[in-house]
Amino acid sequence: MLPSLRHILAKLHPPAAVLIAMMIGLASPYARCQPIEQPAPADKEQKNLPEDSAALNHRASELVRNGQYKAALPFARRAMELDLQDPGHSLYGTIISMQVLADIYVQLDMREAASDVYKKALALTEGLAEKDVAKRADILDALAELAGDAGDLNQTLSLYLRALNIRERVLGKDHFLTGLSQANVAGMYMLLGQDAQARQLLQAALGTLRQQIGDDVQITMDTAIDLAYLTLRMGGKNEILPLLQKKLAVKERLYGPSHPDVAAVLADIARWQRNYGSLQQALALQQRSVQIHLAAFGPEHATTVSGQLALADIHLAMGDLQQARPLLVGAIGSPAVARSPWQLMETEEAMSALYEKSGDRELAAFFAKMAANALQGLRTSSVKMAYHLQENFFKRYADLYERLATMLFKAGRDEEGRQVFAMLKEDEYRKLSQPGSSARYLLLQPVSYTAAEQPWGERFKQLFERNKGAEDPSGQAQPAERERRDGMALIDALQADLPRQQRLLQEQDARQLEALQKWQQMQIGEYRRHGKRTALVRYQMLGDTLRISVIRDRKVAQREIYIPQDILLPAIRAFRKTLETPSLDPRPISQELHKILLLPVMGELDGVATLMLVADGALRYMPFAALYDGRRYLIERFSLDMQTGGRIAKWHESAGSARHIALFGTSKAIAEFPALPGAKKEILGIAAHSGLGSRIFMDERFTAEQLKNALQDEASLLHIASHFQLAPQSDMDSFLLLGDRTRLSLKDLQQGDFQFGKIDLLALSACSTALPAGFDAQGNEAKGLAELAQTLGAKSVIATLWAINDASTELLMRHFYAGLASAESGTRIDKAVALQRAQLALLKRGGSGAGAQAQGKYAHPYYWSAFILAGDWL
Repeated sequence: MLPSLRHILAKLHPPAAVLIAMMIGLASPYARCQPIEQPAPADKEQKNLPEDSAALNHRASELVRNGQYKAALPFARRAMELDLQDPGHSLYGTIISMQVLADIYVQLDMREAASDVYKKALALTEGLAEKDVAKRADILDALAELAGDAGDLNQTLSLYLRALNIRERVLGKDHFLTGLSQANVAGMYMLLGQDAQARQLLQAALGTLRQQIGDDVQITMDTAIDLAYLTLRMGGKNEILPLLQKKLAVKERLYGPSHPDVAAVLADIARWQRNYGSLQQALALQQRSVQIHLAAFGPEHATTVSGQLALADIHLAMGDLQQARPLLVGAIGSPAVARSPWQLMETEEAMSALYEKSGDRELAAFFAKMAANALQGLRTSSVKMAYHLQENFFKRYADLYERLATMLFKAGRDEEGRQVFAMLKEDEYRKLSQPGSSARYLLLQPVSYTAAEQPWGERFKQLFERNKGAEDPSGQAQPAERERRDGMALIDALQADLPRQQRLLQEQDARQLEALQKWQQMQIGEYRRHGKRTALVRYQMLGDTLRISVIRDRKVAQREIYIPQDILLPAIRAFRKTLETPSLDPRPISQELHKILLLPVMGELDGVATLMLVADGALRYMPFAALYDGRRYLIERFSLDMQTGGRIAKWHESAGSARHIALFGTSKAIAEFPALPGAKKEILGIAAHSGLGSRIFMDERFTAEQLKNALQDEASLLHIASHFQLAPQSDMDSFLLLGDRTRLSLKDLQQGDFQFGKIDLLALSACSTALPAGFDAQGNEAKGLAELAQTLGAKSVIATLWAINDASTELLMRHFYAGLASAESGTRIDKAVALQRAQLALLKRGGSGAGAQAQGKYAHPYYWSAFILAGDWL
């Protein structure tokens, strides 16, 4: 189970009792190691409160140190009221009173009230003398903890760093409060996976704290424990338990066995036992901890609820689902869970584990999605951080996405699983599809619910929103009976409805898939009857399993290969790099990829001449033509076409020989874009040698208006040779450069009157036109220029996967159009074969299987394998 931020940060921030005592001057930093005199009962005092703020704060502090937070609240409230009403009272004293009250609010889980008081206190610190400015750091620490509990990681780290800067400047680097700040920042670095920086800060903090205030003070003990956890995480020895046991002994000596501070240490030891020791001991310790917190805070306090969640986790680890279930179902309706994104995520993931262990996979997947969405919200709060901090935080919790994706794949819910896996592998996908883009996470939208899950997701969202506002201003933490009843009733209704609805939905999806496959087989049979020997090869990346399906008219074959994406994605990226660098020999890695992608199904492709490829994920950016089997490239055996979604075109006769082509090009330098002298040569060469009727729109004649007119003209072929600027994540900044110096953005192309319905083939002789323009708001890849043109009606598109060579492109295009215009035995060559022959014309200049040592000028795959045909290949 994921630890909540409270579990991580609570060890790094001293409890309110110590801070209050230190702030109002009632105790030295060593106070936590001294016996505490038990205060008299407070009930009678509350009726006749003294009118002296110092006495009120003193009494509040005594009660807090004894764990009597509710009793302390009226004393602290009255003290702050008196200070604010007294214009002669010192500013410093007023801030202390506010801080005492806000700290009590935190302990009573009254977060909004605490935040409001802290912020007012922070504003007052602006008027402090320089010698007292360190007080501002105390307030910043408190606000940082609240921000962390609310899931705002960027704000938390920023506030802790501000506090550290103030203390270093005002108090010096050797002050024990500076050590405290170092430990706080280190805690955030631990959470964000910055282990080396965290260790350096913790070591410095521990040295300062030991020297200044000793070993047996809570701040020092907590810092030593955090350093021990970090050492274990970085591969060192597990020396945590003795430190926890020492801390427990100190707490029990100071407060006795039933103090909330003792319960907190018991919970820490239980967590250690659950992960590294005995589950039975973990259970006993956690039960004792929960009982203490129940007595001190009541059932609705966040600390109590957190303890019950930890108890449920131990029961789940022991396989005792009957004991775990009521704890988890009860927590779903708790306002404390609704207010904390960390506890919400923890509860939802535990519910998923509960249902997974009981075999209810539809419910397990639903709650895992809810947990992932809670984590997505936390990730969203980190987007202002440096990318490496976002990345490390994400990696800390990657197992949640992995478990959800695996669960979905096992249930046959492949599309959902791929969406989750795309989030998990976003960094690798971006390096393939947008290698020049800035590093930042974009897939921060929620995981999608199915039609069966969506209404339940909304109902739980409404429950959490309603319960989030159920804060008790009295601090009495009344039992949230209605909220818990609502939560339990919602789960009962969910259990009765969702599994049935989800199974019906999957049955419907299975029927649609079967119908699609029959359609594909029927069309492939029609192709064969007209002499086109083809097969559809579908690649599905299902987590670390690659499923390859081969569909022919009379047969469907399927293979599944285990290949971790952590291996496959970097291999594809390395392959692309060798292809884009003519000085490198791509054949060794190309052959390895051929073994993975083609060899398992080669026996099913006997007699096939054209492969229709359907690929998802990273394989969409794979130049299949350059896969090498040890003797030849794939393009030497098959003509290739990329299909989207597997909905292949019906058989139709190719257009007659009276084709016309509209040719658009930009040859002159425009702004930062260099001249393309090859573009003009390319356009004129196609017009002169293709045998096609042509109209040329070069440079200044290449305008948006002329392009619109050409789309409505008699030309069925459209060729564009210009610069294309791909700006990932922005369809407004991704544009085609026109000859009149204007820029036609993808957004303008989509929203303007550009209808490609009459175009049989659009050839985009520009850089990276086959790549997507980032991701849309739903996490789907936003359409690049090629796919957008198909959406707007173009039957087929030739586009490129990387920046292409001007001269070799001119030669390839000349061969391609000459092939389209030629005839063999009265049968027109289809587009796939025409492109294959054009690519072979460049390849064969260096001989079959040419690599880096080939003699031919354009034999290296860099020059010809970037071109892909998508759509109707006939």
